[in-house]
Amino acid sequence: MSTVLNQAQTTATEGTTPSPTVTRYQQLASEVSASIAKALSQIAPLEAPHPSTRDFVRANSAVGTKFIAAVIAAVEESPELQGTKFDVAEARDMLQFLEAFQPVLNQIAVLTRKLKFTMAGRKANVVEEALNVYSLAKRYSRNPNSTVLPSVEIMRRELGRTFPHPRVKNPAPPDAGKEVPQA
Repeated sequence: MSTVLNQAQTTATEGTTPSPTVTRYQQLASEVSASIAKALSQIAPLEAPHPSTRDFVRANSAVGTKFIAAVIAAVEESPELQGTKFDVAEARDMLQFLEAFQPVLNQIAVLTRKLKFTMAGRKANVVEEALNVYSLAKRYSRNPNSTVLPSVEIMRRELGRTFPHPRVKNPAPPDAGKEVPQA
């Protein structure tokens, strides 16, 4: 939860600990999350991956839906195949489910990709400016009268970068690239 404080709350409750304010992004994220939860409940029951079924699902889901449609047609047309365990109604239901939800899955994939990139992009913009401030603060801290040295130390620690170590190039062995005559 964000620790951004509401100005009105701090003045109205002086002497007490102010409560965190819900940001507009937290509110929006909560609304989107509720919509996703509602959608999930409408689609239920959804299956979660499990180690005991993972290989089975991976192997059999690779078979195309055209094959399944062909099997459905064969079972419906042939009295000999109608006595098998193959459930035509369940197979048709599965095909309808896949056809209906493939566009939804595609939309969710696009949403996921765009949301990840938007989050990373917004962070990258702020990080670029923050690194510029850090660089400037390091220059200011060289001045003995500067008061930014403690801030620079905190920023350096929080950045977590260590000084780069020079890369050691492994020289090629002396016989590299030469053919070795066979005896």
